[in-house]
Amino acid sequence: MVRIVRTFRCDLGYGSARRRGNGKAGDLGDVVLTQTDLEEGRQFEDDIAYGGHDLDDHRPLRAGNIVAHSVPPCMESYRACYWRNVPNLLSAGRLISATHLAHSSTRLMRTGGAIGQAVGIAASLCVRHNCGPRAVYDQHLDELQAILLDADGTILDDPTSVKATWRVKDR
Repeated sequence: MVRIVRTFRCDLGYGSARRRGNGKAGDLGDVVLTQTDLEEGRQFEDDIAYGGHDLDDHRPLRAGNIVAHSVPPCMESYRACYWRNVPNLLSAGRLISATHLAHSSTRLMRTGGAIGQAVGIAASLCVRHNCGPRAVYDQHLDELQAILLDADGTILDDPTSVKATWRVKDR
C-alpha cells in the first residue's frame, strides 16, 4: 500500500486551461506532441495511452469557424507528461506538452482519462522507487507499461494499421 505523507495544492490559474497548454518553452516536457505526430499515428517507445479524435481548430471571428480533419488512432508519450524544468511534477489533461493543434485531439475526456491513469501509476512508481518522473522513463518504463496494461490500460502495437493490434493483459 502506498501512503502519501505530504500533499500540496497547486493553483495554476485560469490561463492554464487554454488549449495551448502551458505555453512557455521551459515548461514543456521532453517530448512535445505535434499535429504531425497525430496525423502519422506516430508511436513512441514510452506510449502510455491512445487517442485519435479529430484535430479541430476553432477560429473565432473568421469565416469557417471550425476547421477539422480526422487522424488515425495515435499514441501519447509519457515524456509529454512531465516538465523539463520542474523535476517532480507530472501533468495530464490539458497540461501535457503539446502544440495547439495536437491539444485539440488530446484534450478530450477519454484520452485525458487514459493519460491520467498512466500518470497516476507513474506517480506511484515515483513513490515506490523514490525517484522523479524522468527516472520512471529512464529506469522503470517497462514496469509502468506492464502495470498500466494489468490495470486495463491500452497500448496499440501499430496505430496506423487498419487492423490495429492491441497489447492487453492475458486473462
